[in-house]
Amino acid sequence: MSDAVLSTKLADLISRANAAPIAAVPALAPVPMPPIGARRYGTDAADFLAVIDEDDDPYIVQGLIPEGMPTMIVGSPKARKSWIMVYLAVTIAMGIPAFGRKTRRGRVLMIAREDTAKETRRRAKLVIRALGIEPEQLRGWLRIDSSQPLYFDKLEDVDALGETLDEFGPSVVFVDSLSRVHSKDENSKAEMAIVMNVWSDLCTKCSCSVVLLHHVVKWSDGGTLIQRIRGSGDIGAVLRAAIGVEKTGDDTSKLETDGNLADLAPEFSIRFADLDERGAPIAAGDPMAAKKRNRVSITMVGTESDETPSDPISDPLVGELADVLMDGPTTVTKLRKGRGGKKAVDAALELMVERHLIVPVMKGRKHEGYKLTEHGSAFATGRPTFVVRHPAGIAAAALPQLGVSPKS
Repeated sequence: MSDAVLSTKLADLISRANAAPIAAVPALAPVPMPPIGARRYGTDAADFLAVIDEDDDPYIVQGLIPEGMPTMIVGSPKARKSWIMVYLAVTIAMGIPAFGRKTRRGRVLMIAREDTAKETRRRAKLVIRALGIEPEQLRGWLRIDSSQPLYFDKLEDVDALGETLDEFGPSVVFVDSLSRVHSKDENSKAEMAIVMNVWSDLCTKCSCSVVLLHHVVKWSDGGTLIQRIRGSGDIGAVLRAAIGVEKTGDDTSKLETDGNLADLAPEFSIRFADLDERGAPIAAGDPMAAKKRNRVSITMVGTESDETPSDPISDPLVGELADVLMDGPTTVTKLRKGRGGKKAVDAALELMVERHLIVPVMKGRKHEGYKLTEHGSAFATGRPTFVVRHPAGIAAAALPQLGVSPKS
């Protein structure tokens, strides 16, 4: 067949194809969703995308604890990881800044397996006294378990934990420590995969961050923080954010972060201080230190930035609200009345919470109002000469916003 004949036939076929009507593609009938309670994979995209997320901030504690993700606090033995866990649990439950960082309030479940119930209780009391918090203020927000058996490789334990999370609805679960909640070989990838899958699934299914405390190999071994975590590499594969704790002195520790998230906190240092019942530091070497010890403050002593936050709120309104609260806990409605309107008062109250001058008063899960902390009472009675000493967890750089001078 010649090229001319072939070309003519091809042109004729193309012409016929273009002239033929195109059959309509029948619309797919929507597939009904399975009955409620049936286990199926997938949510209809229209329903999935219709959900309005309440908060687009990916962190519960800014730069340290992400929302709904596997997280770890890691360090060598005796690096004060458990103290930091207690401090973070309380600050999240109260919604007050942790290490000077914005903290979103949420319910917390703390599972302590490294210490006895007595020791866990002792540490918690020492920390909340330093923060100026009464135990009753934590009711409904913080649960502590130091005895119930829990193993991530036992189905009945995982089911019980899942039911607890569904019922209580915590934002964060702290577990001290990983080695106490499984019976697998820590260095076996195959065995640890079972434990890691449970960890990841709990975060996803229950929409909470599960923070495990764990150990690292020697800091001198090098590598990133996640690479230094003891055990199978599968731990690091599941992990999304890690807080490393390294003891740097008798009363100081250095914190660093690692992970695949944006805006993780830069390295900073914290100081632990034993205080007496008046809140005064106990001198090192005091033979009566153990008996005098009434509280333990955990404060941030250094950051990479010394910038003072902008847009300070006027001192007079903060001082006026503090004066009113000197008479006792007061409702928000009463605090707003005749003081420049809702917006100004709410902004001042938010600042006072951030600077730990006041704490919320709760009745069950209902916010009733505010009351002064010991720190706030001292501010109210000592103005304008009162010198703000570092309240637990508040960066010194943030204090000039109140119009007073920080002093260590």
